[in-house]
Amino acid sequence: MNGTAKGLDYWRRELAAVRMPVLSTAQALETLLDPGIGMDTLRTMLHGDIPLALEVILLAAREPRIDGEVQGLQHALNMLGVDKVQGLARRCADQGLDASAAARHEAVRAMATSQFGRVLQADWAHHHGGEHAEYLEWLTLLLGVARWKLPLAAPELHQEIEARAAAGERRARVEEALLGCSPVELNAAHLQDLGLPASPALTTIMDRAGTMLAHAGRYAWQGGMAPELPIALARYLHQRGADAVLAHLIAWATHDNWYGGHTTTLLHAASAMTNLPLDEIVASTRRVAVRISHAAAFIDHRPVACERFFWPPPPPRSPGAPMPASRAPARPADSDTHTDGWHARSQHAGDDRTRLVTTRLEGETQADEPSSAAPKATQPKAHGGIGGEPVTEIIEAFMQNCQHGRYRDLRAFFADTAHTLEQGLGLARCLLFLKASAADRLSCYFAYGFAPEDNAKALWVPAGDDNLLARLFRHAAGSTCIDRTRLAAGRRQLPEVLRAHVRPAGFLLGAIHLGDRPVGVIWADGGDADPVLDANRHAEFKHMIRHFGAEFTRLTQALRR
Repeated sequence: MNGTAKGLDYWRRELAAVRMPVLSTAQALETLLDPGIGMDTLRTMLHGDIPLALEVILLAAREPRIDGEVQGLQHALNMLGVDKVQGLARRCADQGLDASAAARHEAVRAMATSQFGRVLQADWAHHHGGEHAEYLEWLTLLLGVARWKLPLAAPELHQEIEARAAAGERRARVEEALLGCSPVELNAAHLQDLGLPASPALTTIMDRAGTMLAHAGRYAWQGGMAPELPIALARYLHQRGADAVLAHLIAWATHDNWYGGHTTTLLHAASAMTNLPLDEIVASTRRVAVRISHAAAFIDHRPVACERFFWPPPPPRSPGAPMPASRAPARPADSDTHTDGWHARSQHAGDDRTRLVTTRLEGETQADEPSSAAPKATQPKAHGGIGGEPVTEIIEAFMQNCQHGRYRDLRAFFADTAHTLEQGLGLARCLLFLKASAADRLSCYFAYGFAPEDNAKALWVPAGDDNLLARLFRHAAGSTCIDRTRLAAGRRQLPEVLRAHVRPAGFLLGAIHLGDRPVGVIWADGGDADPVLDANRHAEFKHMIRHFGAEFTRLTQALRR
C-alpha cells in the first residue's frame, strides 16, 4: 500500500483515537478488581498488562499537583490509590476493540518488543552498576507507543512497513517515507497528546543517537580490557535516558534482524556503554529475549519478534530478489542451548574483569585508567568561562551527579571529572595519585591532558618523605593552591619527577578520601592556558574534590561487593 504519506498532524489524530486492548484475562481482571487486593499484588498484575498500566500512568499524570511528571507505575499507584485504579480497570475492561484479530496480534507483538527493551535497560542497570529507576524502565517502554498503535490505526500500512523492514530496509526510514513524518517525532507528539510532558533532553539524545552510537560501536570490549572512551562520547552515553534510548533501538533492530549490521553496531555500543564484554552483552540480550517470549501476556503470540535469533540469518540476496514469506525456527524457542557458547566465553571474560578490578584497587599492579579520554596529540585548551572564570553551572552539575550517585562506573566518573576540571574550572590537566594499603608510594592512577611523551601514568612519588604531596596525604589537609606568588617555594617542596611538569601559573592539590580514610592526592593545573589560580578558583576546586571523594568511595565500594 503506497498511498500518499499523510504527515504528522494526521497520524496524531489517528493514534489519539486508538484504544489499546487490555491484555488481562477475565480471571485476572476478577482478581485485579477484588476489593481486598493489596498494592503490591495490584502493581505486579499491572506489570503484566502494559496497556492498562499505561492508562494508570496517564490518569496519574492528570493530577494537577505533579503537572504530568509521573516517575513510573509505582508513583502513579501511590498518587491514585487502589480504588481509583480499580475504577479505571472496570472502564477499560468494558471498552470494546474495533479491530481484527490480526491487528490485535500485531499490536501485542509490538508491545512485546518494547517490553524486551524495558527489561534490557533494567538488566543493565541491575547487574552493571547503572541507575536503577522505574522512570527509565517506563521511558524505554513509552518510546514505542506509536508503534503499538499503528497496527490498529492502519493495518495495511503497518503490514507494508513490516514487509519492507523484514526485507532489509531500515525500519525508521520506511516509516518516515510512508507516514510522512519521523517516527521519533510522531511518538513524542503522541505522548504529549496523551498528557505526558515533552522532554527536550531526550529529544537531543534521540537526534544524536545515529552518529554517537555508531561511534560507540567502535569501543566495544572484545579483548582483554575495555577500550577507553573519548570524553565527548562518554558524556553522551552516560546521560540520563541514553541507556533507555539504546535499549529501545536494540529491541526494534532485533525485531527486524538479529544478524544485521545495524543490530551488531548497537550491541557493540551497549558493550561500550555498560563497560561489559561484548560476549556478555550478546548472551544476556538473548536470554532476556527468551524470557520475554515466555511472559504470560505474550505466550499466545509466539514467536514474538524479539525471539527470532533462533531463526537462521537470511541468505545473501540481490536487491531485487523476493524475501521468503516465512522462515521456520532453527530450533525450539524454549531451548537455551544456542547461547551456551556465548555464555561460557562471557563468564570467562567476567572473571578476567573481576581480577583486573581487584588488582587496581589493591595496588598489585599499576592501574591503567583512561588517559585516552583526552585528545592524544595536543593538550586541550582550557575554557573555564569568559575571561577564564569558573563556570559554576558545570561544576554544580558534577557535584549533583556525585551527590545522587549517577555515575555507572569509574570510567564514566573519571571522564566527567576531566570534563569538569577543563570546562568548568579551566584546568586542562590533572593527575590522580593513589596509595595502595601495602605500598610506600603514591602512584599515578589517572592522568588527563598530558602529552604522550610525558608518560604521566608512570609517575609516582614517595609517600613517607617530606614532599608536598606526601604531607598533604598524611595530614589529610584538604587542599592547597600554589599560585605564581608561591611557585618557587612550592616547586622546591615537590619530588624531582614533578618539578618538570610545573607551569608558570602554578597548580592545585587536594587530598582524596575513601570515607574518612585518605587514599590519594589530585593535582590540577591549567596546562598551556595558565589561568589565574585565585581564591575563587581554589574554592570551587575544594568543593569539587570533596564531592569527588564521596562518589569515588561509592564506586570503589560497589566494585568490591
